[in-house]
Amino acid sequence: MPDKAIAGLFNRAGKRTGRSNGWSQSRVRSFRNTHGFAVYRNGEWAERGEVTLTEAARMLNLSSATVLRQIATGIIPAEQYCKGAPWVIKRRDIEESV
Repeated sequence: MPDKAIAGLFNRAGKRTGRSNGWSQSRVRSFRNTHGFAVYRNGEWAERGEVTLTEAARMLNLSSATVLRQIATGIIPAEQYCKGAPWVIKRRDIEESV
């Protein structure tokens, strides 16, 4: 995820910095640089063969809410690494469902 999106995710989850501050794009960038995490690149999801929830819904001609229900019932396999993070859906799983 881009730094700005990570900051939003941390803030919504109530996570604070080590000094009890809220997260900002620059604080995430600083943390990432200090700990050696790679920067997000546009297109890296596609390189890994993954699609977003919105892309999966478009491919299946369904609403995002319907795709979420199918994920919840196990019809569509997907992972969410932490609450509030984007769902990680493999493109091949969507293409096999079509």
